[in-house]
Amino acid sequence: MDKLRSAKDFLKEYVQRKGMSRLKFANSLGLSRNFLAGRGTITVANLQKIIQHPDYQDFNYEALLKGQGAVIKEPVELVEGNPLQGLVRDASQQLQRIGSGHRAADPEVSRKLIALLEQTLEKVDDFSSKYQELDRRFIKIRSWLEREFWPVK
Repeated sequence: MDKLRSAKDFLKEYVQRKGMSRLKFANSLGLSRNFLAGRGTITVANLQKIIQHPDYQDFNYEALLKGQGAVIKEPVELVEGNPLQGLVRDASQQLQRIGSGHRAADPEVSRKLIALLEQTLEKVDDFSSKYQELDRRFIKIRSWLEREFWPVK
């Protein structure tokens, strides 16, 4: 059985995967520079700041609560009509064609599979980053609309 990660370890991994420093992460939330250092616990209020922050909408708080799973949410689901649907289907068909009749240890097959997977991942990463940027913009616009037209009283 896997060892459960602490909330701090989970957040440290999230910050690392986002490619930012812990200091920048803490500053963006208005928290102390030592927020992720030391032995203290992560408060509910601090988790709420992360979950509600428009730049961290990909934070997988459900995985944190369950104690397992990826720190970053999957950006999209593969549904009919999704641009990734055809890409994944094509890659799957090509992998079946390349792999049929060959031993798994065949270096030529391995090289082709790796090249195909790298191309697929590049396209998925590009689409994912575009989706995340649009999602961030939507959240900012929604927040502005709520502040300007539907203020909480």
